[in-house]
Amino acid sequence: MISLYTGISQINSLYRKLADLETNIYKRFVVVTSMTRHIFSNGLHPIEQKLFSESLRKLKHHEKGQPLFKVVLRSIDDYLNNICDLSYLIQSYKKPLLAYANGVTGGYGSCLISLANTSACYKHSKFKFNNIDNGVPLLGGQSYLLAMLRGSLGEYLLLTGKVLSGEDLVWSGLVRRFIPPDAIGLIQLTAERLVELPEKETEIQLQELYSPIETPYSLERFEWLIHEHFNRPSVKDILHSLERGISEKKLRSQSNLKSDVVRNWEMETMDIIMDRKSSELMDLDTSLKLIRDVKAYKVEVLKSLDITPKRWEEIKRFIYKPPLEKNDMYAFELLRNVQCEVLLESLQLELESFFTMLGKSLGLPDYNIWPESRFSVHPFTPSYRSGVALSSLPYLRKLHPDYDANTDSDHDAIRTDRLHERWPPDFLQREMMLMKRILIK
Repeated sequence: MISLYTGISQINSLYRKLADLETNIYKRFVVVTSMTRHIFSNGLHPIEQKLFSESLRKLKHHEKGQPLFKVVLRSIDDYLNNICDLSYLIQSYKKPLLAYANGVTGGYGSCLISLANTSACYKHSKFKFNNIDNGVPLLGGQSYLLAMLRGSLGEYLLLTGKVLSGEDLVWSGLVRRFIPPDAIGLIQLTAERLVELPEKETEIQLQELYSPIETPYSLERFEWLIHEHFNRPSVKDILHSLERGISEKKLRSQSNLKSDVVRNWEMETMDIIMDRKSSELMDLDTSLKLIRDVKAYKVEVLKSLDITPKRWEEIKRFIYKPPLEKNDMYAFELLRNVQCEVLLESLQLELESFFTMLGKSLGLPDYNIWPESRFSVHPFTPSYRSGVALSSLPYLRKLHPDYDANTDSDHDAIRTDRLHERWPPDFLQREMMLMKRILIK
């Protein structure tokens, strides 16, 4: 990838490439990174989002704009659907997917890295949740990433825009592996040798490239303090908590931090949130609620499966190491299923939040634009993936899960045509040109 931002063309190209490589029997793992060490992705392209909102704003006031208004809304649905599908593909990828944070990663770019089963970074890697600065809502599973972090770290990163870099990305839980850039070249050299190994063995071989973390976690002493302030129900309550400050009694019992250091941190943090809140580019409370709703859903899922907090912590160790024994496979699959279920819920919640915020920005009565989206009736459903490559050999074709004896075909022709319609590099470009013409007139 080489782009400051991730537009719909890059999203479609990446999806098609990843989907093809997932079933390629000659590839044991996949690497996703950028062509430059300075930047991976700053997030979703703000110009594309601006095109949607501004064209809707202009059509809303036009007496004959209703037909085109619906065309733009349908384009937004298609745009968001592909964003969600790419995130789910990365999260549920069957092969080892090494997503390398090369330089600065912002906004939705964090999903392209953190959702991968082998997310990686190094000292030059930086993460920043810059949604508030760019006025871009949480999309593509960002609420999932933030909700799955310890304590209230996710809320803190979103509201303050705190930049985490290097080893802190691993300590925080945003990235799983610490890999020097030179190792990426070594991976490419050994790729052909790994073809002879099964995929599970490939994961073990890749572990040889991981570097130990030598730098301590910069937020280690502050995480309890972050949770103390940022677990409040609203942004207003968080600001009041920071203004009031932590009590001396609790400070002495929780850490050895000096009171003046803590007070300076509280005031600086409060000033940062106040400055970002005044920009009014994004509804902070809506985004905060989104993270809390995803957290609540995760708790519901764990309760329904009778997974205690202690058991959940035991299961989460497979985030950092593949299961080696047969007994561990159940726990590993349970972890994957919980993660995918919570991600799907977060994607649907983000879609509703997106349309609510869009309706609010357009000044619509009761922000009533969500019912116009197809997702309000048909929740987001990931594209079907068979997980098996097509073959020209008759015997192998008949073993394909999509094989139809009546047609002697190993794929659904209608489904294949729809995939070609949804994932071309020029997807939505005609609609984008239409929106540009609407704004020019």
